[in-house]
Amino acid sequence: MQEELKEEKSPYFAALDLGSNSFHLIVVKASEGGGFVELDKLKSMVRLGEGIGADKRLGGVAVVRALDALSEMKERLKNVPTEQFRAVGTNTMRIAANGAEFLSAAEAALGREIEIIGGIEEARLIYRGISSTQNFKGRNLVIDIGGGSTEIIIGEGQKPLLLRSIKMGCANMTSSFFSKGKITKNSIKEAVNFVGQNVEPYIKIIREYKWQNAITSSGTAKSVEKVLASKLFNPDKNQTGITKVGLQKLLDELESIGIYEKLPEKLGIDEARAFGFCGGVCILYGLFEQLGIKQAEVSQAALREGVLFELMEKESGITNDEAEITVAAMQQRFDIDIKQAENVENLANYLALFMTEKTPKRFARLLKFSCALHEIGLAVSRSKQQNHGSYLIENSDMPGFSQQMQKMMSVLIKGQRKKLPQKQFKDIQPQYRAFLWQSLLVLRLSVLLNRARVDINKSDYPKLKFDANTVTVKFRKNYLQDNPLTLADFNEEMKYWADSGIFNLKYE
Repeated sequence: MQEELKEEKSPYFAALDLGSNSFHLIVVKASEGGGFVELDKLKSMVRLGEGIGADKRLGGVAVVRALDALSEMKERLKNVPTEQFRAVGTNTMRIAANGAEFLSAAEAALGREIEIIGGIEEARLIYRGISSTQNFKGRNLVIDIGGGSTEIIIGEGQKPLLLRSIKMGCANMTSSFFSKGKITKNSIKEAVNFVGQNVEPYIKIIREYKWQNAITSSGTAKSVEKVLASKLFNPDKNQTGITKVGLQKLLDELESIGIYEKLPEKLGIDEARAFGFCGGVCILYGLFEQLGIKQAEVSQAALREGVLFELMEKESGITNDEAEITVAAMQQRFDIDIKQAENVENLANYLALFMTEKTPKRFARLLKFSCALHEIGLAVSRSKQQNHGSYLIENSDMPGFSQQMQKMMSVLIKGQRKKLPQKQFKDIQPQYRAFLWQSLLVLRLSVLLNRARVDINKSDYPKLKFDANTVTVKFRKNYLQDNPLTLADFNEEMKYWADSGIFNLKYE
């Protein structure tokens, strides 16, 4: 018998970092032994953070620049399979009031899905990228300065021990303290003091880790290193990296230059980098001063490499699942009834087989994780526990999860009982609402039927039939008569759905 020929796996992978200041794309070809050959790198200084207005909405020329850049990058991804590509958005996309609207436009321009990640997840991936390219020894302090946020990580080897994200980046710092383009002694002092105020809550814990080496990353760090070397600002003329002494001399030089438009000519930096340069230098100096850093290396790797390494390892099946680890840790921390969570998940998985809306691959484990954590709100109070749980999920640091995944889990957990969360669905991208409504129905029915907290025989699992806006739940004969409390709950459930206008729920 002739063996079936397996489709040859594509060797091409790509990762895209959509930062507040610049977009970075890397395309590679996997090689034997887990390595890769870099095929293409593309950077676009879109300065997306400049598009955030007083109302926190993204708009203007910055959005046009961003969408144009994504359209160009689309061409570089033609040979990269969907499952071997990952794009992540950071601070500006996190905080934009119209983030869902911009995300849809960005995905249309790129022709691929984009995930928005939280600050802690960003920090984890940054460390993943840097630790995989550096020969780390001892404990290391890593600082990454982006356009809208600064990530601080302490790790040992490839294991991060402390992850922090602070909402100050080179772009928003420049807008706050150097908005008119003028660089003065007073504006520098105010900016450095602001950095100290923002890092103050973390100084004690950072010192307790007793790190030995400091590493910086990002375009700002690379530009600063080049300027310090070209101007001979470091104590040792042949010294590489960034020193506190060099940063102080650079701040004096910036004050002397007086206006950021002259920075490319006077310091030899890229014109596109000039706008946020002052803010970035002030962040570096403030952190060096507050954390006792005298010298730091500069890493060429950062977020995009972390995304790439994790993506490649995931495809090869040799990496730990951060999302699974996070959920297990939260179950333990909040003393969740594991058996009840499993019972709810088992029934939900069965009911999901009847869904007519296909779950996108990126959200394949949405229902699983929502079931696992659906009772997390009980740790706060039994009264309105679904609201407490929803808040905890949306606002917790959850390594391995995108912002969209957390938002969807938050909506499902809020809607697991009582009134339906129609208001919260408005924050979900339109193309995902249909499958999410069906997922919510599945979760609610599973929670309802498991309310007695006893095992349900699989022969008693009901079937679902979706017909336009009508959903019929088919129970075995006499099941509801044998379980009058469940019947009472189900009658109440039908009323909730009828009031919502989403589905007409009935049973037979």
